[in-house]
Amino acid sequence: MMRRFVRVAVIAVALAVLGVAMPGRAFADSDNVTVVSDTPFSQSVVSACTGEVITMQGSMRGLTHVNFDNAGGGHFRFFVGTQASGSSAAGVDYRYSDTTSVEQNFPSGNSFNFSVEVNSRLVTSGPNNNQKAHLTLHFTFANGELTSEVINSSVDCQ
Repeated sequence: MMRRFVRVAVIAVALAVLGVAMPGRAFADSDNVTVVSDTPFSQSVVSACTGEVITMQGSMRGLTHVNFDNAGGGHFRFFVGTQASGSSAAGVDYRYSDTTSVEQNFPSGNSFNFSVEVNSRLVTSGPNNNQKAHLTLHFTFANGELTSEVINSSVDCQ
């Protein structure tokens, strides 16, 4: 599960760097794009609470929205929700769900900010076997320099 968080963090930093490097340009009022996607989900995850490897099958639904404002700035929003179920090698059944929300703003000028929030749950029967994970990332750039960052993560067994 932490590998997924690390992967999201790496993507966040890569997108932040791309956003800082993006040259300014003027956009029309109606420059808006929205894309909805449905994708099968198949992945093995490790429960931080039980240590079991769980093979999951399910689906992911994503929504991406990009728009450009009258001042020449741009705004990117991405949301994905995953629902899956699976079982461990020992035959224990699990349900998995997560939501990932990404927001990137690059107003006209040399500033830029980027935020990511991930919430996930891995649920099975029994006490202290349910995993709840949370990740928050936020970066702000001005004139190509990182001016602030927030990185918070937690994993709880309930």
